[in-house]
Amino acid sequence: MAECAFGRLLDVLDGKVARMTGQTSNFGAALDATTDKIVMAKILYEMNKKKFAPKHVLGTVATLNLINAIATGIANLRSDEKAETRPTKSGKLAMAGETVTLISYIAAHIAEQDKNPKLAKILRKLGAGAFAASLPFAAHATCTYIKRAINGNAEKEKPRQIADVNRSLGSMAMLRRLSGRS
Repeated sequence: MAECAFGRLLDVLDGKVARMTGQTSNFGAALDATTDKIVMAKILYEMNKKKFAPKHVLGTVATLNLINAIATGIANLRSDEKAETRPTKSGKLAMAGETVTLISYIAAHIAEQDKNPKLAKILRKLGAGAFAASLPFAAHATCTYIKRAINGNAEKEKPRQIADVNRSLGSMAMLRRLSGRS
């Protein structure tokens, strides 16, 4: 599982390096997205098998990733320019939140094995919080990918995306207040 966490970090860095060196391509973006989904499926499978995280967390992440992969594939098939569909900013934020979620649950399992229940409890709460925080971004990304599949093109994200992020952050603050955490 440590290799998967390290791989997620490298995945973030490879895109930055490609952009910095001017070596981006639609094919590279499509290949990156495909490998992201394959790696995520393997991580989720292993975590489920080893009972590292709650099933509802793993199931939600798996379902959203599957819907996004199918919608992106359909959008690419229907698009005039093949493999042009790049991840949305909300999709990247959702993936970052999912990664923190999964790493936190893995770390909690390790803490339990090391007989450190207090740390394990804190890490599970961190995982649950990261999961909750990632949901608005994941929902926005999924809706965008579905719209792309229906429209048959990879529309550019509109400038209103910042407003969507602010709305998502506001929703998370409201959830915190409702749960009694200020």
